[in-house]
Amino acid sequence: MPAPTVTGIAPAFGPTAGGTTVTITGTNFTGAGAVNFAGTGATTYTVVSATQITATSPAGSAGPVNVTVVTSGGTSATSVLTSSPMSRRPRSPASPPTRARRRRHSGHHHRHQLLGTTGAGAVTFGANNATAYTVVSATQITATSPAGSAGAVTVTVNAPGGSGSQSNAFTYVPAPTVTGIAPAFGPTAGGTTVTITGTNFTGPVRSTSPGPVPRPTPWSRPPRSPPPARRGVPVRST
Repeated sequence: MPAPTVTGIAPAFGPTAGGTTVTITGTNFTGAGAVNFAGTGATTYTVVSATQITATSPAGSAGPVNVTVVTSGGTSATSVLTSSPMSRRPRSPASPPTRARRRRHSGHHHRHQLLGTTGAGAVTFGANNATAYTVVSATQITATSPAGSAGAVTVTVNAPGGSGSQSNAFTYVPAPTVTGIAPAFGPTAGGTTVTITGTNFTGPVRSTSPGPVPRPTPWSRPPRSPPPARRGVPVRST
């Protein structure tokens, strides 16, 4: 029986914890006795046909690994690689990956590696996906919050290596309402002090005043009391 060959693996990425179901394609898979990821046996595998195997990746370290299939005819040459966090990752809307391909030949052995950029697959606020997000770098994402209910929610980032979240990281604040103003009138020059009543005024509220509050006008100042009368100078009669 000829030795098996591996020509493709999909998907070619997954978390370091393992558990990713991958489809291995190639030839001469009948009666396969083992499927290895960098020397570690797959958690489970099924020989679907002589040209296809489905396998569950074991736990592993971050980085690319080689996948081999073992049959009575021998072990497949070091060929298509995958990895436990897997080096090729899904494209994010704002950071399409640049893919490079490297091959190293030595007799019947060759190594085929796909490299891509880091890309988060989703950003959620509570149970809702961000309206839009951009992966700025491996340590920063900018996201637009979706609509939500008042209160604190957990923000989660999902990536090929797993997910990370922070509880109560973002708080939805209800919009304020205005129910009354007193007094409801004043001079055109401004300067009237009014009391506004309503709800949800706490927190960082932005004033809609177009500029600084004007100084009080003479109209609103209390009138000055007249100066005291000067005493008369006594006149001496002669």
